[in-house]
Amino acid sequence: MTPSARIDAFFALDSEFNQLELDTYENQKEAEYRNGSLSWEQYRTLELQLEQIEDRLDNAQDSLELHFGVDD
Repeated sequence: MTPSARIDAFFALDSEFNQLELDTYENQKEAEYRNGSLSWEQYRTLELQLEQIEDRLDNAQDSLELHFGVDD
């Protein structure tokens, strides 16, 4: 794979991560908590799960950078 193709492949995969829109989901759940649709326990459980997912995604993005030899 040429260096240019490697960079293009990296950015294509990286854009997939960026499209996940976890912040939007998190904001929706906060709004649900504020309007009474979610209890504090439900909201907090979701918050902790989202933090774990975000950590795993960050690690996966770091692995992609290493794999493709790209330091973003």
